[in-house]
Amino acid sequence: MRGRLVVLMVAALLAVLPASGQATGDLSALVAPYLAAQKQKAVGQIAGHAYAESPRRQAPPTPYAAVQVRLLPYSAQFEAQLDAIKSTSRDSLKLYGQAVSRFENVRVAYERALLDAGGGALVRDGVTDATGTVRLADVPGGDWLLVAWWETGHQRKTNKAERRGGVDQYANVPVTVDYSTVTCWRQRVSVRAGETIDVSLTDRAVWLTGVREEVLTTTTGIPKNWGQSPVFPMGSGSVGSGGPASPLPGVGGPSAAGGSLSGTR
Repeated sequence: MRGRLVVLMVAALLAVLPASGQATGDLSALVAPYLAAQKQKAVGQIAGHAYAESPRRQAPPTPYAAVQVRLLPYSAQFEAQLDAIKSTSRDSLKLYGQAVSRFENVRVAYERALLDAGGGALVRDGVTDATGTVRLADVPGGDWLLVAWWETGHQRKTNKAERRGGVDQYANVPVTVDYSTVTCWRQRVSVRAGETIDVSLTDRAVWLTGVREEVLTTTTGIPKNWGQSPVFPMGSGSVGSGGPASPLPGVGGPSAAGGSLSGTR
């Protein structure tokens, strides 16, 4: 009963967000200061470092390559939507399984709203290299929300009972389950003109962890969920992706200690 009440409260919160704070409404007033700073060349940059800390004090950290990083103008309402996703992600297996797609859908909706408000080119994105490093240049001064995710694939085989012919006739049909673990980070970052902000994405500062699963049959190799409602794949693009992002529409789970990234100036 308590879990149901929490879900209803979160649903009510998300319903009023667009009207009250414009997380996906008209963002013209929100993007105006960023556009002005960009025009005045009052820009800084962000240096991101993704890695797993070594359990041994003297050993070097293990870098995370291919981490997708997105920098978006800060919106309290967008941040509240992310909070709602995390706060309910452990309420049930269903919500846990939906956490990644909910995060993707909310992010893409916000990027589309930014584009509609003339701020599509403000979005910055990048991918960490083999050393776990990413740089986002020409970032207008102001508050930003940095989100990042890292998807690692896995595969396991299992048997699934499938009905054949009569009511009591079943056969064990081997299937392959492809699934990914998606690790997400987020942090509010303040950028000042002429400064470089260092941001660390570590294994100890994860905001949300989720999974993406796809079942393939051995006979067809076609996903069992083929033809169902699409989910925006992580890293497949964004509204206005690029280094400063190009204004072209596209589509691109938690830490108990607050789940934020560590950032220093």
